Amino acid sequence: MDIIKKLINKYWDVIPYLFFGVCTTIVNVVVYWFCSHCIHLGLNISTVIAWVLAVLFAYITNRKWVFKSEAHSAVEIFKEIISFFGCRIATGILDWGCMFLFVKKLKFNDIIIKVLANILVIILNYVASKIIIFKKKDFKEDNNGIIPENNKTLYSLPYPNVPEATVTGFFISLSRPIKG
Repeated sequence: MDIIKKLINKYWDVIPYLFFGVCTTIVNVVVYWFCSHCIHLGLNISTVIAWVLAVLFAYITNRKWVFKSEAHSAVEIFKEIISFFGCRIATGILDWGCMFLFVKKLKFNDIIIKVLANILVIILNYVASKIIIFKKKDFKEDNNGIIPENNKTLYSLPYPNVPEATVTGFFISLSRPIKG
């Protein structure tokens, strides 16, 4: 039972990621349908509007409920949005490339390739969001400089007549006074 709890805790953000992924797909389809069938926009314009609104919805939900973004300033949020849309454009190109290569050129079944390509896209989007876009800050600022959140000493060098130099992240502190 402890193993199951550890796995759930370790991968807890996958559950809301999948839930909001389904919601994002619904937003995409509904917006496309509305633009295409209700206000009679063309196929391409309806697709682009639906994609932009779906990615915006995905960004907001991923930022707030999935990865709990630590970005607060306008500059940090802007960088986050640019990274999010950039990654989504890249995986969209990958999806299109898979369809082009495997369906158009190699004549594989389009539905099977679409499903496989989307599994790859979902995995890559998750990884990009987890390690690039919504990356947790490992360091905090204190009065002495930047130190790891867990205050764990990464490297310590004690020498007899030299103060102890402790490297914590990118910050070096001296823990013994220099004896003259």
